[in-house]
Amino acid sequence: MSLTIVIDGSAAVPMDGLIRDFRRELVARSELAAIPVGVAVSVGLAMMGAGEWSLAVGRGAGALVADASLLLGSPLRLRFGWDTSVARLLRGFGLPLAGTTLVEEVLLDLTASSWVLSWVSRCWGSTCGCTIL
Repeated sequence: MSLTIVIDGSAAVPMDGLIRDFRRELVARSELAAIPVGVAVSVGLAMMGAGEWSLAVGRGAGALVADASLLLGSPLRLRFGWDTSVARLLRGFGLPLAGTTLVEEVLLDLTASSWVLSWVSRCWGSTCGCTIL
């Protein structure tokens, strides 16, 4: 499934260019064309016994179809490159967000852990308001 992020990311700029140029019908057609492809691949693989992988591969096939039609229909073309000044701005914006997300995940994992709740209840009893189910 993470491969679909890369596939969809390659078509993000052309799709935004089409939306900016008010050519939303091409975006809608490409997304609608991806649905039967994704469903057909998913159902076909599921019938062959691929299990949960059928959903991931079907999503990837649909993403390939949608993004190929977007890349072919868009006037914007991909140009790969690296701009250090833009990367520096993005890093300055993204690192605090990533840090807060990391702290949030750690706190959620700690509070959801049964050993933390049992430790808290042993140390403070029922006065802390924590109950163990």
